[in-house]
Amino acid sequence: MNTEASPDPLQDYFRKIWINLESLRILLARDSPIPEELFYPLSGEFTRLLNLVLKQYPDLNDRGKDSARPLILYCRQLQGYLVFLLRFPDILQVPHHSEINQTLDFITRREELLEKIYIPLAWQEKQLFSGQFREILEGYLAKYAKNK
Repeated sequence: MNTEASPDPLQDYFRKIWINLESLRILLARDSPIPEELFYPLSGEFTRLLNLVLKQYPDLNDRGKDSARPLILYCRQLQGYLVFLLRFPDILQVPHHSEINQTLDFITRREELLEKIYIPLAWQEKQLFSGQFREILEGYLAKYAKNK
């Protein structure tokens, strides 16, 4: 999946997120301690942009939501990695710390992870919350309740 081709209303936000991630990737790949004064603003900007995407998500049409959903899932997972590094800033002082390497790997493998994990996951979530699935599930639950 080409992450540059985002749903139209969100295209600019995702473009800015990918630029931000490239800056984070370069920073995390350093062979020296990562200055907090560089890492914190980049992480904050990532979160700010993701929040803007999430605010506009409900206004998208179904096709836009289908396109945005895997990107949002990926970004939310990455946000978890970044928050961990923010909560434990001593890690930033250890070049190539396992947590830094894990976050760096996650950023570097974005396209692969989207294709192999987040696109299928978004599809599965959509199916789980579809009206048809809920009706089938309610039918099974009703049958189960009668048999008890």
